[in-house]
Amino acid sequence: MEGPCLRTSRARSVMCGALTKDQTASRSTDGYPEDAMAWNADFFPLPGGAVFDRDKQDVTVVSRFPGQLDVFVIGFDNRVWTTFWNEHTGWNTDFFPLPGGAVFDHEKQRLAAVSRFPGQLDVFVIGFDNRVWTTFWNEHTGWNGDFFPLPGGAVFDHEKQRLAVESRFPGQLDVFVIGFDNRVWTTFWNEHTGWNTDFFPLPGGAVFDHQKQQAIAVSRFAGQLDVFVIGFDNRVWTTFWNEHTGWNADFFPLPGGAVFSHEKQKLAAVSRFPGQLDVFVIGFDNRVWTTFWNEHTGWNADFFPLPGGAVFDHEKQELAAVSRFAGQLDVFVIGFDNRVWTTFWNEHTGWNADFFPLPGGAVFDRERQRADAVSRFAGQLDVFVIGFDNHVWTTFWNEALPEPTVRLNFVMERQTETNWCWAATSVSIARYYDARSTWTQCAVVNGELTRDDCCGSGASGPCNVPNVLDSPLSRVGHFDSMTGGTVTRERLQGEIRAGQPVCARTAWQAGGAHFVAITGFAPGDLIEVDDPVSGVSDVDYDVFTTAYLGSGSWTHTYFTK
Repeated sequence: MEGPCLRTSRARSVMCGALTKDQTASRSTDGYPEDAMAWNADFFPLPGGAVFDRDKQDVTVVSRFPGQLDVFVIGFDNRVWTTFWNEHTGWNTDFFPLPGGAVFDHEKQRLAAVSRFPGQLDVFVIGFDNRVWTTFWNEHTGWNGDFFPLPGGAVFDHEKQRLAVESRFPGQLDVFVIGFDNRVWTTFWNEHTGWNTDFFPLPGGAVFDHQKQQAIAVSRFAGQLDVFVIGFDNRVWTTFWNEHTGWNADFFPLPGGAVFSHEKQKLAAVSRFPGQLDVFVIGFDNRVWTTFWNEHTGWNADFFPLPGGAVFDHEKQELAAVSRFAGQLDVFVIGFDNRVWTTFWNEHTGWNADFFPLPGGAVFDRERQRADAVSRFAGQLDVFVIGFDNHVWTTFWNEALPEPTVRLNFVMERQTETNWCWAATSVSIARYYDARSTWTQCAVVNGELTRDDCCGSGASGPCNVPNVLDSPLSRVGHFDSMTGGTVTRERLQGEIRAGQPVCARTAWQAGGAHFVAITGFAPGDLIEVDDPVSGVSDVDYDVFTTAYLGSGSWTHTYFTK
């Protein structure tokens, strides 16, 4: 069926006698984790016809209690709109405006939302009058009748500033913003005294760029509150409140010499469990950098880049970070390819080897949009972003998702000569990535052999010879890389989820070899093998590795793009 396997002088090439995609996507260089397999197959739009300005607005999400999820955005009409998911009823049928007539600048402002305790939800925004406005939902009374301004006369730049809100413990709510004087200002609500009489500046003389920077806040454990901002010197600065000592005397820079763009970047911070605090930012080198505080060791000596080679646009993108449960940390960002990428830390394995794209083909505007994420309960993670169609899109991770079946829309051509599995495979890959491809098997063979008769009289004679696969894949424009030996199930599944078929060389015990494409997977360790001779079949991963069609051993792997 196939000719003998011949090795060329190119060490990376193996000669042997032997998949349509409209977009290419980058890949995690170190493969895909098992964790990635629990993601939904793709993003999907939330129910209803409501649309929002993807060029100006971002989504804000919060869980008011386990099993309830709320999404907020300022509409084209400048009102605040919301929808929700409930574990008993699922998603609401559409977005709806919050009660009252208050309107806010959808071109300049972003919402902030927080649950100060289970059964209470608060939403904040800077108004056209530069005052901070709020409204709330309570499980006993529902939504308040309208937004209202917080007490006091303090005003802030609604065209440049966003609010940060946090609950340092149940029954306490804190709001932060950088003032016109470049100091960080705050106010608070307490269940015993209500709202403070006005905003006030945090202690100390530190100032920050209110036209470019935003403050963020996080509670690393009950009774502790931390605020972060990038300074004029491009270092990350912080201050804190502790229930025993109150506010620290001033902001101070985090340890180390790392600097980040205060004009372009915004920080993200999260507490992965009580007593641990993590801060993230995209560096000048477009990698994601992080540092951490631990109650036993204090602050780490400096920021460091997350593992892997993934890079993101530090001039346009912002990170979202969330802990889906204690001991798990997830980071999200929209990549240069407009897909949403993620990586994670787990207390048992540490950081994943690299970022990887979420499953599916959905893309979003990385220059204008940012993803937001929330854990509605332990073991569930939801990600949201406004799509190119102005709808709000979402996807989710659930630890209990059943093992999926994923099959690419791939058609393998039958090889037209006994030794042309390499030609059939490369042509099929070309047509998978571009349905308009005009490559034919004999044209690929002509190019590889530097002949002009393989589409005619020479096809079954001097042109019917074994060959490598990397060179034909390069010729048709879809070779990414190759590796000797097999790759893990997780790597295969990650490639296929990313819409990228994988090619394999299998060698026969009796001599010779054959090229095929792996284009899907199914429960039970099955992989879909597209063979240019025997057609499509589901094969057990272990069987394909050592005994494909009885005697084939998987010897080389070819990644496509």
